[in-house]
Amino acid sequence: MSTRILGVALVATLSAAVVCVALVPGAARASANESLAQAASGEANQADKRWIERSNEFANLLIDVEKKHSPEAASADGLSQYDENISVATHEDDVAENSEKRAVLAKLQEQLPREQNKYVRQDLEIMITTRSSS
Repeated sequence: MSTRILGVALVATLSAAVVCVALVPGAARASANESLAQAASGEANQADKRWIERSNEFANLLIDVEKKHSPEAASADGLSQYDENISVATHEDDVAENSEKRAVLAKLQEQLPREQNKYVRQDLEIMITTRSSS
C-alpha cells in the first residue's frame, strides 16, 4: 500500500513539474541558458587556473634556486622546512647559485618561443628580463 502511495505521489510531482515548465517555457529556457553559462564559466575558470599553474611551474624553478641558496629568506616567508638551514656565504656558493639561475633562465628562454598561452609567455618574458638584469 505504501509503495502505491509513493508511486502516486511521484507521478503527481512529475506532472506538476511538467505543467510548470509548460506554463513558463521562457523561465525554463532562461534557467537552461544560465546553467550553460555557468558551465562555460567553470570551463573558463579551469583554463585560467591551467595557465596560472603552468606559469607557476616556471616561476618555481627560479624560486627553488633562491630558497636553496637563501634558506633564511624562505624561512622568513613562513616555509618551516627551511628554519634549520643556514646559507653559506662563500664565493663557491655564489658561483653555484649564479650557474643554477643561468641554467633556469636558459630553460625559460628556450620555452618562450614554444609557449602557446600569451599570459604564460608574458610571465616568462618578465622572469627572463628581471632575472637577467639582476
